[in-house]
Amino acid sequence: MRSYKNLIVIITVLFSSHAWSQTLHDDWYIVHVGNIKWGYYNEKIEKDGDRLKYQQHYWKSEEGFINEEHLGAICMDNPELTPVLFNFHSNYRNTETTIDGSIQNENVLVVKIKKSGQELPLIKKGVPKKVFFSVFFPSWIHKNIDQIRTKKQISFNTILEDNIDLGFSIVPGIAKIQSPDDFSKKTKANKILIKYRGYDSIWWIDEHGSILRAEMPKQKITVEKVTQDKAKHFLENNK
Repeated sequence: MRSYKNLIVIITVLFSSHAWSQTLHDDWYIVHVGNIKWGYYNEKIEKDGDRLKYQQHYWKSEEGFINEEHLGAICMDNPELTPVLFNFHSNYRNTETTIDGSIQNENVLVVKIKKSGQELPLIKKGVPKKVFFSVFFPSWIHKNIDQIRTKKQISFNTILEDNIDLGFSIVPGIAKIQSPDDFSKKTKANKILIKYRGYDSIWWIDEHGSILRAEMPKQKITVEKVTQDKAKHFLENNK
């Protein structure tokens, strides 16, 4: 049996809704790598007082197994999306990984990692201003779209919540507004070119800050917003 005890405690304590909370997004997505059905996920963003709360549940088809990942994050609801904390939990076959990160003393990221029952060395990183958790990227686009349109492109800096290999170093990127295509005109979405981690990708983000579609040509990855029913049946009979 997979153990989600720590994750359940964290979600219960940190992501419990209050009377003033409001769900901003509760979206489902499917992911193709080339012609391969690779996975699907649900992501939910809530406004809770002066904070935004993000939750993601991801199902991935890998080497004949359906592996699951959970990611939760909290930031301040301001234009910078000032980071507060995050939690990541994954199961890959018999390997369980848990990552807990929090901002301490306003500008220090402290990360605790447990992998296969073993605690890894504690990581501490300085966090400059205007750095945000990567999962809030669509929200950042939504809050800064006027500036992106005016300047045509804008730089940003993120923290990747699940990439142990990077040691949670700051990852820079550039967002550039693109001319509308048929899809963006039909959906009234902003078409954005993203240069990030050495790759180019195109994102279509609607006026509410919800991803409608994303394409990463070099990796042959396509992400598409769909109904909950379509997402949950996406990997059926997948080989």
